[in-house]
Amino acid sequence: FLALRTIRETRENPGLSYQVSLRGAYKLNERLVLRSGLTYSEVRNVFDYEHVVNGRLSLLKINNHVRQLEVPVLLGLRIPGHRLNVSLNAGLLVNLTTSVQGRFLTPNSADPLNLATEGQYRSNLGVGFMTSLSTTYVIGKKQPFVLLVEPFFKAYPGSYTRKGAPLKETYWAAGLQLGVRKGF
Repeated sequence: FLALRTIRETRENPGLSYQVSLRGAYKLNERLVLRSGLTYSEVRNVFDYEHVVNGRLSLLKINNHVRQLEVPVLLGLRIPGHRLNVSLNAGLLVNLTTSVQGRFLTPNSADPLNLATEGQYRSNLGVGFMTSLSTTYVIGKKQPFVLLVEPFFKAYPGSYTRKGAPLKETYWAAGLQLGVRKGF
């Protein structure tokens, strides 16, 4: 499967990925906070290949997507301040569902194959892990809201593809979440 791996490494390039989270927090004591919620993420890459149509060589570009719905369960160690707070968070990332869309090349076919039907991706990845550093700043006095800046890292230890698939694919993500919090 070295040829397949080589094709994918040269023809697939990362695209702009994103995630959207809705989270709540439960204060265990002055320093410990339990955070959980729901996260939708989309990992993107751009796949290009040369294809002969009517005797002419043309370059086709296809956007591939790996979409995930996850539940983070994080324990945070909070360093409280008056307006500025910092929290170091770590914990589990439970994958509810994963889906893929796009195409890929294989040495056995002249045309790209469908990722969803022939890519052998798993629909559920199980449990991964996540770490983050939340920095929040309180704005306002009567009805304050909080600005959030949070760099994060997340990964699943297992493969995204099924056992016996030609390639064992793993992904990890590092990014920056920006947001606004409002207390109730």
